[in-house]
Amino acid sequence: IQKAKRMRWFRPILGLGFVQRRLKAKIEKTVKGPSLNERARSATLVWGEVRNATGQKKVAHLTTSNGYTLTAQAPIAIVKHWLEKGFDQFGSLTPALLMGADFVSSLPGCSAIQIKDADSQSD
Repeated sequence: IQKAKRMRWFRPILGLGFVQRRLKAKIEKTVKGPSLNERARSATLVWGEVRNATGQKKVAHLTTSNGYTLTAQAPIAIVKHWLEKGFDQFGSLTPALLMGADFVSSLPGCSAIQIKDADSQSD
């Protein structure tokens, strides 16, 4: 909390154009994402667990393409869907509300979502 309070004094300085440019230039020099080849060879494993009020537990997992690739593929698929089919809902929608709960599984390099009772896990 103390660090957050001190940061409020730096906020106006961090908002200055020349400071932003210097920070962005430093980030571009030091932070590098994976190459196309590295992205093609890697995958992302997603796992989740839910529990209801009675203590029943379910676990789910899926494999997707590399996170960078998935981040590029998903919005393109959503825009294509919107242009081809349109939609009649307004306001903010999650991808699952707009595209369906299994949307991610339809993207290249993504598996189906596997849902199991937590007790039946054998991994």
